[in-house]
Amino acid sequence: PGGLGWKAIAEKVGTIKSNMDFGKALVNWIFGVILVYSFLFGLGSFLFSFNTSTILYLIVGVISAIVIYRNLKAI
Repeated sequence: PGGLGWKAIAEKVGTIKSNMDFGKALVNWIFGVILVYSFLFGLGSFLFSFNTSTILYLIVGVISAIVIYRNLKAI
């Protein structure tokens, strides 16, 4: 990492190889955003008794969570 104070730590640790490529990190980030927003909108739909949209948002949230879980499990 960059920033103040990291140079001394980086010299002590040496070279560290990342265990996740940028593509998986990007996919996890996108699905994480979808997960948060779908659960937020799902909760709002539930509070206003919009049953069909509540179920739809929660299904999208669960699918997003499964995608993230599978990507992290593969590491």
